Order: sequence, then C-alpha cells, then structure tokens
Amino acid sequence: MKLPEYCSVLIVSVVLHLFNMQHINGLIAGVNHRPICYDLTYDDTITAKALVLFIHGFKGFKDWGHYPLLACSFAELGYPFLKFNFSHNGTTPDQLLDLTDTEAFGHNNLTIELTEVAIMLHHISNRISQYTGSVPIVLVGHSRGGGIAIIKAAEDERIKGLITLASLSRYGHFFGADRYEEWRETGVIHVLNSRTRQYLPMYWQYMEDLELNAQRLNIQDNAKRITVPWLIVHGTADESVPVSHALDLHKANPQAQLMIIEGANHTFGGKHPYQSDALPMHTLEWVKQSIGLLDKYFKA
Repeated sequence: MKLPEYCSVLIVSVVLHLFNMQHINGLIAGVNHRPICYDLTYDDTITAKALVLFIHGFKGFKDWGHYPLLACSFAELGYPFLKFNFSHNGTTPDQLLDLTDTEAFGHNNLTIELTEVAIMLHHISNRISQYTGSVPIVLVGHSRGGGIAIIKAAEDERIKGLITLASLSRYGHFFGADRYEEWRETGVIHVLNSRTRQYLPMYWQYMEDLELNAQRLNIQDNAKRITVPWLIVHGTADESVPVSHALDLHKANPQAQLMIIEGANHTFGGKHPYQSDALPMHTLEWVKQSIGLLDKYFKA
C-alpha cells in the first residue's frame, strides 16, 4: 500500500468489523507466577512485514481507550499488533478494564516490566510466530512504557524498530521532594487514578529497584545506544510528561526521527472508555508517520 493511501484507510471506521481481521487472546506466566494477559490482532490475508509489540504505561493496560482500534489500524496495513498487560499493572484476567488488584500494582517495578517484555519476546518466537511468521519485531511504548521500550531495544538484538509515545527520558523523582521523604519513611505512597478516583499504593521497593539498577534503568544512556529505526513522538499539550523529555531523547540520539504534534495531549486524544469507531486525530498523525517509517525498512 502506497503512502497516499494511508489517510483514507485510517480515517474510515478503522476495521474492527473487517472479516479478515483475526483476534487471539492468551495468558502466560509472568514474574512471581502472576498471569500476563495478551492479545494478538492480525489479518490472515496479508503477509506480515513486522510484528508490533505494544507496551502500555503507568496506570495503563492493553485494552485502555482506543488501543483495540490502534491494533487493527496497524494489522490491516501488514503489521500484526501484540499488546499485553504487565502482570503487576493492577488488572486481572477477570477484570481487564480496571485496576482492581491494587496490591499487585503497589509491588510493580521497572525490573519486573523489563523481565516481562523478555518473556513476551520469547513467547513471540515460540508461539506467536505460528500466526505471523518469523518477522522483525518493533516495540511501541507509551509514557513509562516508552522508557521500558528504549531500554529493551538497547539491550536486545531481537528488536528491529522502535516507536516511543510521550516517553519519559528519565525515571525517578516525579512526585516532589516532600513526597519522597514520606515515601521512604512510611514505605508507601498513594497515587491518584484520576479516571476512577482510586488512590493506588506504590511501595518503596519501586525506588529500591531503581536505585539498585540505576545503570540499566538510565533511559538516556540507553537511548544513545539505539541503532534501529526510531520514531520519537510527543505532544505540545502533554499534561503528564513535558515535551522536553522528547527533546532530551532526541539530543541523546539525533539519528532518531522526532515528531512533535501541536496540541496533542499525553494520550494523543484517546480516553477511557473510548466510544468512537475512529482513531483520534492526533493518534492518526503519529500512526501515519509510523507506518511510513516501518514501510521504509520492513516493506516486503
């Protein structure tokens, strides 16, 4: 499919109803034997060019908002889309649309997430490839998941492409100095989930993990080591992660493509629940740019 056709393909009802679209759900063991729920979306009439592995962010999950539509928009253009829930993200196999397991959420950390990306990569090779073929793997990470994607792309040669969305350029002090003192002293702080008005616990072990693995978890140092095609996407109206983080990532790796979307917020127009059958305008912008980049390197 040629570049001028992208807009017409993407702006229509984004394909949830197409007869050729296949959806496969699965569950595998993650860290501490907790379940990782995943789903694969692909078109079985199209030869896959590359597989997209999507990494959600903090307080995110695989079925948040417009992510199911996003999966279809990539799959119909020859890029099967695999998304999954980290085992400690707060969802459960019975509750995929809400963060009901707050204890698991509180015990999550960055090393757990990196380990589970590796588990998913292994699962792709052993099981998912029967549906998609042995194709290159591209990581797409949002927000905190963008940092995870950068680190994993730098350390794992199986990753052949990278797209980061509203990504952090550093982990650490995002809650203010006063809160960190409280956190260290009490062992827990609570963060607000503005959508549900829940206060979710985060235990001090998160910071212990970050401090113990500071070198591995340094996003900008890892960014310098990225050699695969990389698109950095950020919005000027991001209310959670300032656009300066995208500029820092691009400074660390000038070979990456930088896409700043004027007026885009942290989720590029998405929200949960999402009731439209078309992707948000700002999401369409980065999807179009991403497909152009992927087709340049992976088009059959």
